[in-house]
Amino acid sequence: MDIIHHTLIGGAGLSIAAELNQPLLGVAFIVGSISPDLDVIFMFFGKRFYLRNHQGITHSLILAPLFSIFLCLPLLWLLNLEWNWLIYLGMLAGLVIHITLDWFNTFRIALFYPFIKKRYSLDAMFFIDSVLLAFTAAFYLFYIYMDAKAMGYIYPVIFTVYCTSKLYLHKKVINQLNPLYAIPSSINPFEFYILEGNDDLLCGYLYSVISNKRHDKINFHPVDMKFQELAETSNVFREIKLITRALTVTEVLETDTKITIIASDLAVRNFGGEFAKTTLTFDNHGNLLNELANI
Repeated sequence: MDIIHHTLIGGAGLSIAAELNQPLLGVAFIVGSISPDLDVIFMFFGKRFYLRNHQGITHSLILAPLFSIFLCLPLLWLLNLEWNWLIYLGMLAGLVIHITLDWFNTFRIALFYPFIKKRYSLDAMFFIDSVLLAFTAAFYLFYIYMDAKAMGYIYPVIFTVYCTSKLYLHKKVINQLNPLYAIPSSINPFEFYILEGNDDLLCGYLYSVISNKRHDKINFHPVDMKFQELAETSNVFREIKLITRALTVTEVLETDTKITIIASDLAVRNFGGEFAKTTLTFDNHGNLLNELANI
């Protein structure tokens, strides 16, 4: 989930806490909701470095209680307050909800860092989910113009029901199709991008859970292994492979003077399938001339 939506969710928590006459609890919650994405500072080292390390240590469920202490202390100091368990729990709740929502997404997180560095994702929702974002926007409209206290109960229930339903739909698709990947659409809550197949042929298509229909099918035939090995000599290709789910060489263009290799992340079709598209150019002797990745 993107940092803007996390901020809006934190703001909703702040609004609800204010209605309950617990403004400091709300402040702690919104700080906790935003803080895991402060790893955006990794952008200083380049976007590829950021994407390789994003949602790593800051998204550890195991370290969340410790991070909450470190976040609480300066807040309490600024407010000239003694240790307050309610504020600590509000901070921890914001952190845990943020981490859980990102776990539901498709960009994997280091859930059990530092003991297990493997990344996990439930793939229940794309990291930008238009329906969930609309729910959050609706909260603010109803909060401002209608019964604010009622929204404090309704919004969390609707939010939880939607996330749980998306997880159920994803499990249903996995059980029905047994694909390599089932990535949810960012717009249609009942549509998934499916990738299935084997080393001989990969097939990607859009699948509707409601109608069980498949459309926009694309077949990906394997290329000669020598081109895959050539691509692996590129630092950019190796970095993008670490970031993506299924970076695959999909096209090779040969001329008398150069070889152009195009690779795409076949596990994702959102953003028109252009995210992480990698283009490598070699001369006929296998020397790398140019490497470019769309991120």
